[in-house]
Amino acid sequence: MLTRKPAPPAAVPSAGLFARASLLSTLVVMLLSRRTHYYDLTTTFLLASSVVVVVFLIIARATSEIPIQEKPQTKLGSPEYDITPLKAPTVSGNALLLLSKIIGNAMLGHIVARPLVNKNGSDQIRDLARQATERGSPMVSMPFCRVSSDTVTDAMAATATNAIEKGISRSYKAGEVNGVLEYNDAYKSGAVTPSQMMHRVLEAIDELKFMNMFVACHREDVLEQARASDKRWKENKPLSIFDGVPIAVKDMIKVKGYKCSDGMVLHDSDPVSTQDDTMVSRFREAGAIILGTTVMTEYGRCPLGYNSHYKGPFNPYDSNCYSGGSSSGSVCSVMTGLVPIAISFDGGGSIRLPAAFSGAFGLATTFGRIPFDCHIGRTSGNVHAGTNTATVTDTALAYSLLAQNEPGHILSKLYDGDIKGPPRPHLSDFDKIEDFSDLRIGIFWDYFNDSDPEIAAHCKAVVNELQKRGAKVVEVTIPHLKALSMAHGFSLSTAFSSLEETHFYHRNDLEPATRIQLQVGKTITGVEYMAANRMRGWAIDYIKKLFAEQIDIFLTPGCPIVAPQIPKAALSCGESNLPLFSEVMRYIFLVNLAGFAGMTMPITYTQAEDPLPISLHVMCDHWNDALLLRIAHFVEKSVLERKQPKHFVKISLE
Repeated sequence: MLTRKPAPPAAVPSAGLFARASLLSTLVVMLLSRRTHYYDLTTTFLLASSVVVVVFLIIARATSEIPIQEKPQTKLGSPEYDITPLKAPTVSGNALLLLSKIIGNAMLGHIVARPLVNKNGSDQIRDLARQATERGSPMVSMPFCRVSSDTVTDAMAATATNAIEKGISRSYKAGEVNGVLEYNDAYKSGAVTPSQMMHRVLEAIDELKFMNMFVACHREDVLEQARASDKRWKENKPLSIFDGVPIAVKDMIKVKGYKCSDGMVLHDSDPVSTQDDTMVSRFREAGAIILGTTVMTEYGRCPLGYNSHYKGPFNPYDSNCYSGGSSSGSVCSVMTGLVPIAISFDGGGSIRLPAAFSGAFGLATTFGRIPFDCHIGRTSGNVHAGTNTATVTDTALAYSLLAQNEPGHILSKLYDGDIKGPPRPHLSDFDKIEDFSDLRIGIFWDYFNDSDPEIAAHCKAVVNELQKRGAKVVEVTIPHLKALSMAHGFSLSTAFSSLEETHFYHRNDLEPATRIQLQVGKTITGVEYMAANRMRGWAIDYIKKLFAEQIDIFLTPGCPIVAPQIPKAALSCGESNLPLFSEVMRYIFLVNLAGFAGMTMPITYTQAEDPLPISLHVMCDHWNDALLLRIAHFVEKSVLERKQPKHFVKISLE
């Protein structure tokens, strides 16, 4: 049978060929001109045109997508560990200001920013995404995963609703911290009133003013909330276990009567919120006292935590170090002893990295688990709601309140058309911490060990303790972590750049590194964004199969390094350090990309004069958040020997 031979690909002259030809023509013109000692207008025009063409083609080559090859360069599913350091300049101080001016320029920005995308594997994402599509993986922008049947019984669900009313067991030594249970016991006994406690908390805020944790704290409003709680306690009618307990709120979550800055400079013309976000209203309706809004990195784009507009916050254990971000003020308000709970968002580790740096418990719940109203939650598939706390007990109590379904909410509609909503939250097995024979721990050892050796050793020690209690370790691999990390970066960067485009063009008071980040996001193409979402779909399928067939949790260190020091040059205007950003997010991004639940938890501290926390990270399947709380309960009770931060105020409850 005759077959037609495929036609050879059309010979498309490369930019390099055009550049060489133009350069050659320029040289010829110059040589001829030297020999004749004569420059006429034609010669000058040819010379200038050749130079312009050369420059144009060099720029075009540098700022265009790297073509993918006809045959795949990396086979989809190859099990090798492939994360390498990100290639990008590290700048702060005057150099950062200059780079920001160049990249922020409408004409020059793309020329400078696009090569950063090219040299960090944009072609690999497109290459792998093509193969994923051929294998039937879906394109996913919002990582909702619906369960085929709800296995949460009424009895299981009651463990969460009862906790809101009566509390749960302590995961720590009584009195070690001022947790929700300590506040509740003090109010029940009549030892102190909410008003007395809020006066003391406000005094502690003044004492810790140098930490620069709060954007705003409306003191009279705080005291008015406290007086209302006084009345309820006096009448023996508290609204819940949270009545009279202070709560902090990340400054991208709307609080009635407060301006919302998203980490930017607040202006007089900025609107005051007229209603609470759903997360805030749930705590307010439970009687909690909203203490104020906490500093975050601008737009939440930096995982290190420092905001140069507000000159803070700083790490509670060592104020020379980063606190972790973007929920930096939230974690600091918890770890300095001001509040038991701070509510936050996590789009790229923004809850879990501050917890890792600053010694807190950071829970990013399953995507769509906690209803909230912030605009980014409706436009980005990366954002999870959750909490920072000093104890697992407080994490579990807050989770029980926040994770209840909200009929009519957009997340309920996206889940199942608002028929039943997501599976109900529960705290089943929260106290089952001596027997883990039902637990399969997934570990990708090459990934796990890509951290500071001291951190890896301490995390392995926790694995050993779980094994002693019956847990089984299963060696697994997750391919293409580098490409998946870049896919998450593409998704998050484009979300920032599209949401904040107006600010990019019309505000001159953004941090320099923010302008750079927004420009990088603007250079990512639609093709690359689609490829990132196809890789998201492939990752969900691959990892869910691991959870279904082999493992119950996936365990890594919380961060490959401890909290880094803040460079002096960064104090004035921040720093742009994408390699460091990528490094600290090494174990974090899969949760945001694939919508799973993840939690960081402190396990020990470095041996230093000012010790820094070392943390563990645990990821579980969608809607299995209660398992994370069980693991964290074990860690806090059986592994962690708590060291209070250097900057900590023990507020009396007597």
